[in-house]
Amino acid sequence: MTLVAYFLPKTFLVIYLFVFTGGLGFIHPDRLLPFSFENLIFILNLATILPIIFRLGFKFIFSEMIVRVFLIFFLFGIFYPILNGWSNIFSSITDGKGFLSILMVPYLLSHNAITPKFLKTCIFGISTYLGLTCFFYLLFNIYPNGYEPISYLYNQIATGEGIHIRYSTIILVAVLIAYIDLREKYSQIRLVSFLIQYAFLFIQPHNSVLISSIVVLGLHFLYNSRLSLKQRAFDLAIIFSVFMASILFIFSPVIRMGVLSIFYQIFYLQGSIGSRITTNAFRWDLFSERPILGYGFIDETSALGAPVKSAAISRFTQTFGVIDAGIIDILIRFGLIGFLAWVVALFLAIRGSGRDFLIFKLLLAAYFLTSFTWSVFTYSFGILVMSIVFAFCVKNQKLKLKKELNNF
Repeated sequence: MTLVAYFLPKTFLVIYLFVFTGGLGFIHPDRLLPFSFENLIFILNLATILPIIFRLGFKFIFSEMIVRVFLIFFLFGIFYPILNGWSNIFSSITDGKGFLSILMVPYLLSHNAITPKFLKTCIFGISTYLGLTCFFYLLFNIYPNGYEPISYLYNQIATGEGIHIRYSTIILVAVLIAYIDLREKYSQIRLVSFLIQYAFLFIQPHNSVLISSIVVLGLHFLYNSRLSLKQRAFDLAIIFSVFMASILFIFSPVIRMGVLSIFYQIFYLQGSIGSRITTNAFRWDLFSERPILGYGFIDETSALGAPVKSAAISRFTQTFGVIDAGIIDILIRFGLIGFLAWVVALFLAIRGSGRDFLIFKLLLAAYFLTSFTWSVFTYSFGILVMSIVFAFCVKNQKLKLKKELNNF
């Protein structure tokens, strides 16, 4: 696979995204046992190291600040529990392996063959496929066997209905890119593209992703609400979309139920948010015992993680780390110091990046809101998408500079 990563970067990226999406749902996770898609992603991440070194040298791996930040967290999470006798190297890497998805940043930047257009095509292609998967499930109950219905996956305790796709973060990025494209230059094709991608985001099962996109895009829209002749048509389209959404809410029981479910989750702590508070109560107790630096990466097979698994009352309480509560996951792994460092890094990234990184900044803002119910900053399903968007912005910036120099 290292040879493929070196000589065929586009093919390698397609393979990576195929694995990342769970084989587009056509490969059931049970067929991979004792392996998993996460293990395969870890192997693919390792396969990027030598191609980066051979092409641009070892130092290039650390050339971007975002990579250095994630690798510092990764190394701390690996060695801190080992030094305290809570874990071994194998268990620590097993728990924190998703952090290495950040290596896709230097890998993508080291290959000029992977252009912004190619990355954009991959994002929109996968987003459209995942959106259509959700659409066909809701309308016809048809879905690939690798993507399971939420009600089945969570043993009938889910508050909503939908199909558990891999992953909604890709649809979120497609919406952000379509939104920025439309604001930069209005066209009917771009408008249709934005509305289609947003429709996909609306029917995907993660309410936190939908809410974060509404908040982030809404605030950005209001902040830049100075109307110009170029933007009037787009603004009217937004108003029309809001009007149509209101009509759908009034006349569609399914959509009305979904919106009310979100309302209850926010204001009455029912559904996913309320259940997270209940299932993570023991993690708050663990955090309170070591609030400064946390515990690092504690796998369920480690000396500290095994007793937690044996005492678990459900599969949601078997591990130290938690995939469904990002803030708690950061606190228990890295403590208050790690959490504050993460907040500062997030703030500097949003404030310091230039205009060419607007999509990346919007994604980070959406991730921050999503992380209250989904660990997008500490698992590969969030880190990989973040890496691709960052590389997309860097490549797009270089392409613009090249065009300006040629024109000059």
